[in-house]
Amino acid sequence: MDGDDRRRRFGGYLAGLRQGTGLSQRQLAARLCTVSGTHSVTRNEVSRWERGERVPESWLPFLARALGVGPADMEQAAAYARGDQRSRPSSTRRRPGGSPDYREPATGRAL
Repeated sequence: MDGDDRRRRFGGYLAGLRQGTGLSQRQLAARLCTVSGTHSVTRNEVSRWERGERVPESWLPFLARALGVGPADMEQAAAYARGDQRSRPSSTRRRPGGSPDYREPATGRAL
């Protein structure tokens, strides 16, 4: 799996977490601004993350808090998206052949 595929899977993971909380991209951006104390995140940035165009490095702790997941889980998912072969999200299972099978943490539903 190449870097683009990994980032897209991470983006799908973020989108699934967001949808699981019932938030729109705009609402998540507003929540991130609140928990971080800044006003620099927009719906467009959240969309870029969910499409896999970027991995939100500095926003990972805030995303974890806003989406109700552990910071270590969020960091592991991002590390995998960056291509760290040793990292794999704890909410990720392996399919036959080795590709990750991202699951929504709360329900275990495949993303």
